[in-house]
Amino acid sequence: MNTIERVIDFSLKNYGKGSEKILELLAQEFGEETESLLRKVSLYSFDKRNNLYWKLQILCEKTIFENPQIENEDTLISLIKTEWNKLDEPQKLTMDLCANFLSLTKLKYNHARKAFIYICQGDLEGSKLFIPDQRILTELLIRYFVCFLEGENDIQILSLVDEVISWHYTVEETKPAQQYLLGAGFRLKKGKNGRMAAYKKIINVDGLCFAEGLEKIILESSKHCKPSELMKVFIDNLHGYSEQGITQTAKNLKIDKGITDSLPYSQTLIGNSDETIDLMGATSEEETVEKDLNQALSSIHRAMEKMKSGGNLLLTVLEEEYSNKLEIAEDELKRLNMALEQEKERVRQTEEKVLSNLLKALGGSRGDYLLSDLFEESQGIKPNNPNISTGRLVNLFSNLNLTIGLEEFSNFKEINEIFIVTRAELIKNYETNGPISSDSDEIKVKLLKYGWMLNNRIIIPPLVTEMKFKDGEEN
Repeated sequence: MNTIERVIDFSLKNYGKGSEKILELLAQEFGEETESLLRKVSLYSFDKRNNLYWKLQILCEKTIFENPQIENEDTLISLIKTEWNKLDEPQKLTMDLCANFLSLTKLKYNHARKAFIYICQGDLEGSKLFIPDQRILTELLIRYFVCFLEGENDIQILSLVDEVISWHYTVEETKPAQQYLLGAGFRLKKGKNGRMAAYKKIINVDGLCFAEGLEKIILESSKHCKPSELMKVFIDNLHGYSEQGITQTAKNLKIDKGITDSLPYSQTLIGNSDETIDLMGATSEEETVEKDLNQALSSIHRAMEKMKSGGNLLLTVLEEEYSNKLEIAEDELKRLNMALEQEKERVRQTEEKVLSNLLKALGGSRGDYLLSDLFEESQGIKPNNPNISTGRLVNLFSNLNLTIGLEEFSNFKEINEIFIVTRAELIKNYETNGPISSDSDEIKVKLLKYGWMLNNRIIIPPLVTEMKFKDGEEN
């Protein structure tokens, strides 16, 4: 890529960052030219970067939906490039830029694109044949509801999304919509959400090729479920679509504050949900079993103590009481052991299902037999074109993201980026490769390795190393 292409590529990958941060990061490579380069490609402001990102995202989705017969990735990328360069936009894109952008989206793979097309057609069951979990549907619902609700209210949006998801997935299968906000391009923020507001400036519902499909899914499902008051208001407004158009409906949709004040969504935010089981969280049933066992054994112990201190008559009474309690305790022990075994089996089945879906995504037709290709490479059988190896690795991480929610995490820093953190931030958000020698509260560090998240929950923090302040630098 030439300089201009690299600036556009960087802006697409970091579109959500503020101008100050973009300038700081790009300056490490382009120095004093950074600002002029961003202005040259009309990407200096956040609004312009946001405009490029979302318009290109919408174009990719529209191209996929309108050309379901295209399975070859290069053909699809070429079509996206052609359609974009027809638009009156200041940035002209190359094949490499379009390919890199497509690899950032959830529609990188053929099976994900097929699942997306089924959703656009309002056929969720057809979509589940290719992507069985809620990820794509959830992220599309978030973007859909953002276009409707005034004030970009996170809680209203997440509550509506969670409700639709609950109509189509079991409690064991679902995760809170909040976990998918980042994947949809937004962040959770109290009050007015800046990213959502910026999105609404550019996108309306008429521009979303999946809007009618989601509307069909919502309206059909609501006939067989019991919608909340918030959902009833939303559906009532949707019924005006045929008379005034869906865009006008969106403008007219106002949610009564009394409804939003009673939303139960706060109980489902990350960290407060005990209803789902996944590979990261252990069940609390074992702790309950242990507590009940201890209570039963304590009852037996107290009965034995009373027997030792009583007379003959009392001893006889206590013996009978002890015998009854022992029998009850034995029955309770059997019940709790049975419950424990059932819980272990349920956890095992859940883990097996997750691992089975992962293996199918990587090793079967859904992933174009990616594991087989990677295994061949591990045996020394390399493809003639080195770009194929790169593509396989990209496919591996995209499939891991789609299947189990694996994402790299760096606190919005780049590898080898040098920055300053407080000691408290360092302890909370990073791992270090050695002891910290500085006594100062502010510590200069360099990012060495990415951390990793599962479903937006940090499992492995990023790795940093301490850097010394140069003479004259403040610490």
